[in-house]
Amino acid sequence: MFGHPNPALLFRVFPCVALCMALSSPAVAQTDESGTSDSGVQPDLATTSGYDFGPMDQIRLRVVIWDNTALAFQDLDVISGTYVVGTDGRVMLPIIGGVAAVGKGADALADDIALALRERLGSRELPSVAIEMAAFGPVFVLGDVARPGEYAFRPGMRAMHLLALAGGYYRLSDAEGGRLELDTLRVAGSLREVEYDLATLRIRKARLEAEATGGESFDLPGGVTHPDGPDALRAILSREREIFDTQRESHALEVESLESSRALLERELTVLRQKLSGIGNQVAIMTEAVGNLETLMGRGLTRSPTLLNSQRALFELEARQLDAENQIFRASQSLQEVERTLTETIQRKIRENLTQLQSINAEIDQMMSRRETQRGVFAITQQASTLIGNTGTDAPVPVFRIARDEAGVFVSETVTPDAMLRPLDTLEISLTKNEASPSN
Repeated sequence: MFGHPNPALLFRVFPCVALCMALSSPAVAQTDESGTSDSGVQPDLATTSGYDFGPMDQIRLRVVIWDNTALAFQDLDVISGTYVVGTDGRVMLPIIGGVAAVGKGADALADDIALALRERLGSRELPSVAIEMAAFGPVFVLGDVARPGEYAFRPGMRAMHLLALAGGYYRLSDAEGGRLELDTLRVAGSLREVEYDLATLRIRKARLEAEATGGESFDLPGGVTHPDGPDALRAILSREREIFDTQRESHALEVESLESSRALLERELTVLRQKLSGIGNQVAIMTEAVGNLETLMGRGLTRSPTLLNSQRALFELEARQLDAENQIFRASQSLQEVERTLTETIQRKIRENLTQLQSINAEIDQMMSRRETQRGVFAITQQASTLIGNTGTDAPVPVFRIARDEAGVFVSETVTPDAMLRPLDTLEISLTKNEASPSN
């Protein structure tokens, strides 16, 4: 699938200025006296042609125009220079702005730039445009190598070359191996603690959900495991059920006590209202009797002591009526207070459950993230441990994969070590365990 990129020095000159450009063509790479680039390998970009530009490539651009006044070619310095092809596929140039570059060769890009310049400058003649490659986009290597990261692409680069630049396969010294074994044990212990805490939190969450819904009990949630096995899970479940029963009974007793107080106050209010009604009837009768005695006394048909006794009795009844009304008022206030306390008790329990559930959910999320991290570290340390002292058929086997963008589609494919690379390729090297073939 992945072909040879065939990169080269890319140079395009219009006929009218070919000689001028050839005399002043800039260098492709900085070289020392021996002709070797500062990276130690001579790029030799001038051996092939037909390379299409890609993102992150750097191009060196030179433009000349004919000056009718001076009757000579003049460099257009405002646009000449080095530019990077952006990730959007365009190269941004002064005067004309963005020009599509990805997928084009030097000739096609030079034509586009010349036409855009002529239109922008209002010139009759096409400017002369020369393009050469200044630097290729980088390549990347990751996986089981000594120095993963970004490296400069070189024409003719193969997967094995990039592996060499990255320092070869990752290896551990004996001292590092001993430390790695200790690290593996520590990570395994941490992972065990995380699994234990996660099982506890999930069972506790089931208990809180049962409390929130008013359930009478709860079961072990599905999918919960424990590093110590089912017995450890049953122990956690039993402990949480004891907490559930204790809190449920305590809350029920508190609610029952308040409901009993409310019932007593309601009965008291009923009795007081009945008493007040009876006193009210007596006050009405006595009031009528006092009025009749006052009428008779005015006619001289009764004596004053009889009227005084009746009036005293009426005053006592009215005092009892007032006292009963006060008792009803106090009992009503007490009933309201009990009902308010009962409501607050129930609401407080609901709020506590919701708050604890939110906290438990957050802890579970954090614990699951921590578990995935610990699992990843554990897998890496285990894999690294297998690289120490492996020889013969037990030695790990390298697997090379190249990932690259093919026409906007990200493609990853297993390749051989001599596979050719392109700019922006990502080479992943993994060392896998070699399963020895069974003996005959």
